[in-house]
Amino acid sequence: MTPSIVRSRLNALRRWRIYRGALLLLSALLLSPALPAKDMYGQFAVFGPGAGKCSDYLRVRTRDEALMQRWHDWIAGYLSGFNLIVEQTYNILGERQYSEALDWLDRQCQQAPNKSFINALAEMTQAYYPARRSFVSSGKPWGTGGAE
Repeated sequence: MTPSIVRSRLNALRRWRIYRGALLLLSALLLSPALPAKDMYGQFAVFGPGAGKCSDYLRVRTRDEALMQRWHDWIAGYLSGFNLIVEQTYNILGERQYSEALDWLDRQCQQAPNKSFINALAEMTQAYYPARRSFVSSGKPWGTGGAE
């Protein structure tokens, strides 16, 4: 065999190995089941005030305006993250006002003060989901971010 034929066959073999590796990786990604966003025990990390219980939220809600601002910021971040991550959701609150969401959380937490606050907030988003706003009324394209 001539050196050019040997080089040609080696190049073909290298390309085949690259294609095979890419094909295996693609197959693994496409055939892997979606994984839940929790660990094997159903737990997940929560940071900030939302890691507490409903009773913590209720205690601060009426007594400490400065500390309540941290909870407001945390709730706003959670809701904004929800809007960003959940498909076809521009605003999970829909036509409701933020104060109505707080009233909903107050009622939930009064009924179950030992419930984790993030679970109460997650239940609220489940309850609000059917009435969410799924697009920007101004006609802006998806993914533009920011407030109206």
